[in-house]
Amino acid sequence: MSATVTSRARSFATRRFLAVIGAACVSLSAVTGLADAVRASAAAEATVVLDRNHTDALSVRYENDALVLKTRADLDSGPGRILDPAQVLFHVTDELKDTVPDLPAFSFLGEAGAPIWRISQTYQPGVLWAGWETESLPRGVFASEQVRIRLQEISGPGRVELFVNEVQGPRRLLSSTDASLRTITENVGAHTHANWVFTAAGTHTFTFVAEADLVDGRAIRSEPQTYTFLVGAPDPQPSQTPAPQPSSAVTDPGRPDPTPSPTESDPGQPSPIPSPSATVVPSPTASPAPTDSVTPEPAPTPVDPTVAPERSLPAPDPAALTDGSRGGVTVSSPTVAPGATVTVTTTTAPASHWVSPWLLSAPVDLGWKQVNDEGAFTVAIPPDTAVGAHRIVVRDTTAALVGWTEIDVVAAEAAVEECVPTPVTTTVRPENVDVATGGHFDFGPVREGGTLRALIKDDRSAPAPWVDPATLVFHLPDAAAVQVPGGQFDFLGSGQVWQIPLTQQPDVPWLGWNTQHPSVAGRAQGPVTLTLDGLEGPGELAVYSVNSWGQLGARYFGTVSGFPRSTSIEVGPSGVHVHGIWAFTQPGAYHADLTFAGTIDGERVTATSTLTFFVGAGDPRSAVREQTVTTYVGRTASGAECELSLAATGPADPQSTTDLASLAGAALVVGLAFLGASALAPRRRT
Repeated sequence: MSATVTSRARSFATRRFLAVIGAACVSLSAVTGLADAVRASAAAEATVVLDRNHTDALSVRYENDALVLKTRADLDSGPGRILDPAQVLFHVTDELKDTVPDLPAFSFLGEAGAPIWRISQTYQPGVLWAGWETESLPRGVFASEQVRIRLQEISGPGRVELFVNEVQGPRRLLSSTDASLRTITENVGAHTHANWVFTAAGTHTFTFVAEADLVDGRAIRSEPQTYTFLVGAPDPQPSQTPAPQPSSAVTDPGRPDPTPSPTESDPGQPSPIPSPSATVVPSPTASPAPTDSVTPEPAPTPVDPTVAPERSLPAPDPAALTDGSRGGVTVSSPTVAPGATVTVTTTTAPASHWVSPWLLSAPVDLGWKQVNDEGAFTVAIPPDTAVGAHRIVVRDTTAALVGWTEIDVVAAEAAVEECVPTPVTTTVRPENVDVATGGHFDFGPVREGGTLRALIKDDRSAPAPWVDPATLVFHLPDAAAVQVPGGQFDFLGSGQVWQIPLTQQPDVPWLGWNTQHPSVAGRAQGPVTLTLDGLEGPGELAVYSVNSWGQLGARYFGTVSGFPRSTSIEVGPSGVHVHGIWAFTQPGAYHADLTFAGTIDGERVTATSTLTFFVGAGDPRSAVREQTVTTYVGRTASGAECELSLAATGPADPQSTTDLASLAGAALVVGLAFLGASALAPRRRT
């Protein structure tokens, strides 16, 4: 059993804890411990506190041919922000306090009635909702399209269990007491939420690594990353955090000592972290060391890549711009005129990070730029730039090279014409529809100009395009069929139902809904309503959730008895992301007419689309309705075809360009306007 307090944990140590150490500094070892604690405290300039956010606590990423563990969170500044886990504190507040249910299936959590703190598998407004994701990982790189998330070490005052609810009961994923539950095998492109249960208040730390086998047979592994969870209500005094109590130390490959029971003498005092979302908490200031102690050397100030630096970087060293370092960035046009604007897209710089682009030959600083969700930013070529070959060089906030590429500056008459999105009307037929048999999707409102549209965010590729539902058929095969459990779920009838489950499965499309598009999040006045206007199909539909104990949760909408037709969706600064169970009572083709309605930018707007499902065995394309849609393709002013860059797609309004850039699909689809819904009257509306 390890009694070592890690340097990361010490960065959250309380002033009271530091004072105790200072009083004990009568030996050299105590002085050394204090010096280490002070250095750790100084290193963590600020902590982002996540206490009411949707977060993928573990975000598995592939950068520079290596696996990296980060955190992705929906903040007030926008959804999907990438954070350094070393500067994040996940706060499990007392709003999440619960007791172990008196159900045999959950006996692994302890005695019935014992207090616990629980992050729910399903979304609950106003509290922490934590999961993990592999959505940005490229396909075709990893064997079996899978990665492994391995728990190396865990410490804290109590036990920790992670599990998901399934029809058959809970399925355990990770445990601080069971050495066989240390690894989660996850598919590429997945986004998962689970129940996190803590049996004691205090600070818990998890150290994870990500592992994978490449398709060429090589094994790769990330650097270890530590995540800190504070459980319980804060103390009256701000900026203090308890030191974690020793628990179990898990060493790879994972045969740890059992986690000890929490002691009654010192269960650990909760940290007084403020409650607002994504609060930035200054690091605690250590008490002055005794006069005979060793004065620690100041630690270097860490650089936050999501904050714009105050000073420019020095000019790049041309000697570093070798053929081996070429790449990493692309430009929207290989030739530009002086004074023109060009879009630069990076392959490695995460969204919201700041980068420093320069134009060479003569070094010209193009100013700090923030990378958007598509990995892109725009720069203006100075009007006095000489005609000839130049290089665009991009570095991050630490001056590390992101990449470089060549660009030719030519006379205005010789420059390549700008590629602009141009609407093209096409017809969707069974042979060209996309049958979705797996992957993560979200149905959501997107405001384009003065129009609200109901589109599908398709996370099967990165960046995820928003596409028209008319181009998709969601296929629920017989593998999606489950036996109706009865009891609270008798609204489903008896026998089998076919369902999109609450957790992602590789052979079933995982459909949810969100209000996170930049054109909606932070711009809505009040919630957005999602209404099931009508359903055509051989059976009924129920969309609902279950709680952490497998019992019926929210009834979102449906056609079965006792279900509403509408659900209210929060928006707020960053929007929300919700998943429920979609249960169909009979096999066959279904068409669900769904409408979003809300007030955005002060205007009441609505958008309706039809979602198409094919349930059970058969040809999913038989459910397709032939209809007219609008796609956007690249055209120059003279009408010549060109390839749209991801950042160039969207409306001409420059303010909206960044917001709607994610509507691009691969290099073609910005979004598909659904024009034929009025002619598609359902045969049966319930």
